[in-house]
Amino acid sequence: MTSQLPETRFILQSAASPTKCLHLAGGLDMCRNGDAVVLATIVAGNYAPQEWLLTGALLRSVKDPTKCIRVASYIDKSTNSANCHVWDVEDGTYLAQEWVISCKIVRSAKHVTKCLQIVTDDGQPPRNGDSCVVGEIVLGGNPLQEWNMVTVPSALYQLMSALDFSNYKSLLRKKEVNGDALSCCTNVRELTELGVDVHLKALSLLKSIQHFAVTGVPVASFQHPKRGYRFHSVKHPSMCIQLESGASESHNGDRCVLRETVPTAFPPQVWIIDGKKIRSAKDPKKGIQVSNVGRVANGDDVHLLDLSKSSRPNEEWIHDGKLIRSVKNPMKCVRLKHSNGSVEGDVCQMWDIVHDRPYPPQEWKLVPDENFLLA
Repeated sequence: MTSQLPETRFILQSAASPTKCLHLAGGLDMCRNGDAVVLATIVAGNYAPQEWLLTGALLRSVKDPTKCIRVASYIDKSTNSANCHVWDVEDGTYLAQEWVISCKIVRSAKHVTKCLQIVTDDGQPPRNGDSCVVGEIVLGGNPLQEWNMVTVPSALYQLMSALDFSNYKSLLRKKEVNGDALSCCTNVRELTELGVDVHLKALSLLKSIQHFAVTGVPVASFQHPKRGYRFHSVKHPSMCIQLESGASESHNGDRCVLRETVPTAFPPQVWIIDGKKIRSAKDPKKGIQVSNVGRVANGDDVHLLDLSKSSRPNEEWIHDGKLIRSVKNPMKCVRLKHSNGSVEGDVCQMWDIVHDRPYPPQEWKLVPDENFLLA
């Protein structure tokens, strides 16, 4: 069995799709017995629904260590496989919840000729939401059944790494708000031209850029200048996200809609990035939230609501340069209700992320609003 340090958190990265790993399907919602284990894009930073602990032969969930991955009792005879989900840890020996990890294979202790693997649709490349099952081991190797155990750095280590570049942040932001200039850098010399004048720092930053090119860059990783921004639609570049109330008084439940950008000062179209929260410049005590307080579902409206003083996943977001993903469920993002045609007033909703191709209805560009500067 592969040995792990006690209480060392890790992700199970797919060899078939290195940008993806095993997730709890419920995201940040309450963990329940029977919650499915699925493939989804790796979330940068600490994200409990994708992290696991190896204690003995158990794969415990970091989100709820009282639960672990186990094999469902039913074997599908047509596929000779069984689904995997999380369930309360059973005391003593219970083979359905026990695993042997060797040479990238996570073998079931109950079904010794079977291992954890991903089921794809008709030979298609792995996609977000693909099911994790226990299926027959393919001799000679099969990337769909191979996993890399990648340890997760502590939050303190990540914070120290971020602070290490504090002297360069303001300079790099001035070069390009959306990071286009940084994303084009392929070597240390090009980073030096942007103002990173220490070779080792440039080398380290280059490795980060290469990592972010795969995982995306959360806006909360770096403090933004104190100013307002607009979220312009990639599908309709002349339009941006605005409050449905427009110039009228805003209120809780005020929906986010797509409208033509107003060229003059217009707070209903301006947003303030505050860590993982997106505050309204029209009413900074309120911010963008998912309308459903339960599990994030396709079609949930995105609206304005009073922000809490504590951390609440419903009101937290990750903008990775294109997508506005929900922290509560990073497999879903803000997108336009109508994917075809240009619709003034089109509603912003939550929906499953389209990963296998460019999809403009779900893509947004962060643009500084020159008419709105904060004190």
